[in-house]
Amino acid sequence: MSHATPKAIDALMKIPRGDFIPHELADGAYADTPLRCSRMGFNISAPHIYIVCLSELDIQPGQKFLDVGSGCGHMTCLGGYLVGPYGVSHGLEIVDEIMEFGRNNAIKFSEKSGIDLSNVEFKLRNCFLPDPEETIYDRINVGSTCPKQMVKVLLRSLALGGKLIAPVDDELRVYSKDNNGNITKKNLLSVRFSDLTIPTDEELQRAEFMSQRSKSLRINVPNDNIFQSYGKLVNSDLCTDFTFLLYDKQIYAHRLFLQMRTPKYFQTVEELKVVELPSELKYNGLIGVLEYIYSASMPMETLKVQDLVQSREHLTAVMDAAKYLSIDVLAQYCQDLLTLYNGVDVETDERVPITMTMKNQLQASRDDEKKLLQVQLSELLTKPKSPPGSTITLSAGGSKIICHKVILECRSTFFKSFFTSGMKETFSELIEIHGPFELDDFVLYLKYLYCGDEFIINNDNIVDILRIADYFNESCLKSCCERFLSSSIDNDNVCFLLQTSSNYNATQLKRVCIERILEVSQCQE
Repeated sequence: MSHATPKAIDALMKIPRGDFIPHELADGAYADTPLRCSRMGFNISAPHIYIVCLSELDIQPGQKFLDVGSGCGHMTCLGGYLVGPYGVSHGLEIVDEIMEFGRNNAIKFSEKSGIDLSNVEFKLRNCFLPDPEETIYDRINVGSTCPKQMVKVLLRSLALGGKLIAPVDDELRVYSKDNNGNITKKNLLSVRFSDLTIPTDEELQRAEFMSQRSKSLRINVPNDNIFQSYGKLVNSDLCTDFTFLLYDKQIYAHRLFLQMRTPKYFQTVEELKVVELPSELKYNGLIGVLEYIYSASMPMETLKVQDLVQSREHLTAVMDAAKYLSIDVLAQYCQDLLTLYNGVDVETDERVPITMTMKNQLQASRDDEKKLLQVQLSELLTKPKSPPGSTITLSAGGSKIICHKVILECRSTFFKSFFTSGMKETFSELIEIHGPFELDDFVLYLKYLYCGDEFIINNDNIVDILRIADYFNESCLKSCCERFLSSSIDNDNVCFLLQTSSNYNATQLKRVCIERILEVSQCQE
């Protein structure tokens, strides 16, 4: 048992083998021997093999784990327990009956033990065929012998810094991929396993064809995370009109966001442009609060015990700054995490005791704050009561719309070029907007800019929104429109949508339309 680690043994004690084997094999549940389930046609490895594999893989909280040949589901559930609520564990099978057996075992054990295994998922697919989701895993366990020439196929799904353990020939081997993608291997011990099922050449070719076709029909939407966009305004001099001073350091801010996000504090500094903060506050604490103000970002929980000391210090700094700036919800959130961490002994405990329920509650708190920020941003358009000097007026379709320069410049390359070109728009407080769109559609576009709401799109306005996205060179919004339209392509509208895609430079939609036309033509032949 030289390979055994306390973490691996703990996992096997918490999730015992006996709850996963078929009833006819119950007598051998805890014998250190492999078991053959003849009824369904699969094997269950001996417990000492599980310990060797788990110890060598050294599965960490938050990782993605793949169990190839999941069988009874035992190893898949052990992986789910070790990756914890922030990780995922996938079991892969090629026989539906076996996959369902493993899935049912996981469900029954979770209900019986109270151990939350909702991060465990079973999938039906041969490991050598393309993964439609193209998931990359941190740890991979292979439960059957893999031909030497096929190991490279499995390694494609292994993340940088990852480990894969598999029987190859008569050796149990662990493969490690470093951060540069270089592979090293180590032989552990001699073993005998059943063989993985290798797809035929025809199956491989068909699967590869279907995978490539699926990719060609996929609309890729660029990441347009408004919270990341606004997060870039933290301590940014872009349109800044307010400065914090903290022991000789200048931290830039924006009165608009302070008024919107911490109105109680803003009332105390409304007439000021520079505020000196008490030296008891920490710089990283103030930055943490500003991240909340601009992007609703809140500190993530710590998964590793060795990181707790640093995390406690950071949470305390953020909590103190949040209290000073009268942001009660953030201060309480930090206090709740600190209370949780206070029960952890960094010298003896191996895990931070965060359950799936706790994780979901913390995530719900963060999601609620992001939704609140989106509502507040949306209200800026309808209730434009803002600090002096923070607004700019757009004239479009005979109407005047009060907007906010910092938001337009932060969120739109079109408007950023307006404000930084050195032309008259750079200095004007009234900007004329002309284009091939109606006023209502322009207002919807502004709403998208402010709060990232792609639900402005519907069946009635989809082409109009695509037109305005093209005009303002809004690639993410355009891709959202393309995705919306591609989901409704049929033989009757494909030619219209092809023309629409050409009119508004929607290249992804155009590709999908051409694929559909070619498919219809081949069927008719």
